[in-house]
Amino acid sequence: MTDRDVVLAEILDRHLVAMDAFHSGDPDPSRALWSDDEPVTLFAPGRPMAIGRGEVVRTFERAAARLSDGRDGRFEVHHVEVAGDLGVLAGVEHSVFSVEGGPPQAQSLRVTLVYRREDGAWRLAHRHAGVEP
Repeated sequence: MTDRDVVLAEILDRHLVAMDAFHSGDPDPSRALWSDDEPVTLFAPGRPMAIGRGEVVRTFERAAARLSDGRDGRFEVHHVEVAGDLGVLAGVEHSVFSVEGGPPQAQSLRVTLVYRREDGAWRLAHRHAGVEP
């Protein structure tokens, strides 16, 4: 098994569970993906840049509070790169969810994720997402 295969196996399932939970209003699984070690950064669509774990967690909590009925999450992987204790995934996240009780809507985001291996576990250090045109 290559480093790429290991990273995908360890990250993708957790990421998809966290994504569906987040889009259902539960930020806890997303919070658990993030590193406790600085630096961590989040560039989310339509939001100011979040720098530091505290800001990142608050951003996820505020956003998740507006969402419900998350489902059908999938990650279309376009690129994976692993070098030592860093792993980078780039691709498109697809999901369906409701915003503030409205009708369910589909969303696709172009996403780049940077993971660090910390004490043997892959933890998220950076997320950059933008709306797929």
